[in-house]
Amino acid sequence: MKVILKIDEYLPERNAVSVRISRLHSDKSIDELGAKIVDCNDLNLVDTELFVESLANKISHRIEEQESSNQILNENQPEVMAGELDINELIGKVLQTRISNKLKTIKMRRIEL
Repeated sequence: MKVILKIDEYLPERNAVSVRISRLHSDKSIDELGAKIVDCNDLNLVDTELFVESLANKISHRIEEQESSNQILNENQPEVMAGELDINELIGKVLQTRISNKLKTIKMRRIEL
């Protein structure tokens, strides 16, 4: 399932984010949905992609399954973000990832023998 999320605020004193999550093909704007505060201590902070993926998986229970035949609203068009993690740069941006309880992405370096 493809989902989008939007970080409204980073709370450094709690190491938490205020975040909204929605299906990519939702008929409602992500801004119409309620925000939830999520603790970052048990999220993957290696880079942006892994952070967004772990955040979405943590709060994915808030999304109901629906058909992906709906159009994507302009307000829900996701931005492509990658590279080094800076949570403050993610605030206010709509991000897309997939939710999967099976395999997870692992960052690795190539080792020459």
